[in-house]
Amino acid sequence: MHFDAPVQNFISQSTDICHEMEQAIYQLSILGLADHAEADNLYTRMMAVVSDIINNAMQYDDRNSASQTAAF
Repeated sequence: MHFDAPVQNFISQSTDICHEMEQAIYQLSILGLADHAEADNLYTRMMAVVSDIINNAMQYDDRNSASQTAAF
């Protein structure tokens, strides 16, 4: 799949944010400031958000490609 540069950047940045949050929560868990299960739950929710963003971008790309094909 080919996405426009802004969509690619957004997906990449969202994935980076999820990774940083995961690392921070696991560090807090090690220090006893956050529960390990809570860290897993937050990571799962954040990855679901990123997955939704990617799926929406793919649907947008498919619709955009279909409308461009119809224009020709």
